[in-house]
Amino acid sequence: MREQVGRAWREDLPNIAATTGQPGRLLVNPLRGIDRTVTAREAYRVLRCGRTDIGPWHGPARRDRIDGVSQGIPSVSVADVPGRAEATLLDVREDDEWQQGHAPGAVHVPMGDVPSRLAEISVDGELYVVCRQGGRSARVVEYLQHAGIDAVNVDGGMVAWQQAGLPVVDDAGRPATVY
Repeated sequence: MREQVGRAWREDLPNIAATTGQPGRLLVNPLRGIDRTVTAREAYRVLRCGRTDIGPWHGPARRDRIDGVSQGIPSVSVADVPGRAEATLLDVREDDEWQQGHAPGAVHVPMGDVPSRLAEISVDGELYVVCRQGGRSARVVEYLQHAGIDAVNVDGGMVAWQQAGLPVVDDAGRPATVY
């Protein structure tokens, strides 16, 4: 396992590492089949070997970084997401983020569970994928495309959803917030 992780780090760090939001820790992208956090020191050792192109995944999610990741990935603004009757909204945030607040009628499959729950993801009609700000959902859309499933990223994620005044609810259907 250690050798597999080491090889993945050396070959594909920019595509597998994402921020956890905790200083000094990165999350290895579970869509790549490796699910663990690493310290900044471990990441530095990889970078010291010549890999310096961690690009948009270095540091907290920001609009300019997310845009760089999502080039070539179909995306729409929150205003352009159709209603529940016409489309499925797949929320790929973690359980605690989902419980804090989500779009009514959205389907919840955390990013790390997407590969193992692929059969549950509806391909009837249009599929829109959302996360907190658009970075993780862009990665999931890319993964789904490689799996032969058409999907569209929701730019700005649930933060933009809430800022646009669209409904956000908790598990009991009460009004909620994502902040």
